Amino acid sequence: APIRIFVGRGRRRGRGRAPTITLYDQPNYQGRSVVIDTDAENLDWVNFNDMASSIRVSGGQWEVCIDASYRGSCQ
Repeated sequence: APIRIFVGRGRRRGRGRAPTITLYDQPNYQGRSVVIDTDAENLDWVNFNDMASSIRVSGGQWEVCIDASYRGSCQ
């Protein structure tokens, strides 16, 4: 079953491209994807709630939570 993921607190270090996190609806970075580059208290706004099965982080520091509003288990 897909895990629920809510992202936040991406932080840029130094100059260069903003950090991003890419969510995929299939395992192994496959299927539909959405790129997040800012805090996202929930993923309804990108129509990706309860759909993420894999994640790719590109820079920054992120906190990923399984429930909306930064609740539930966060890493």
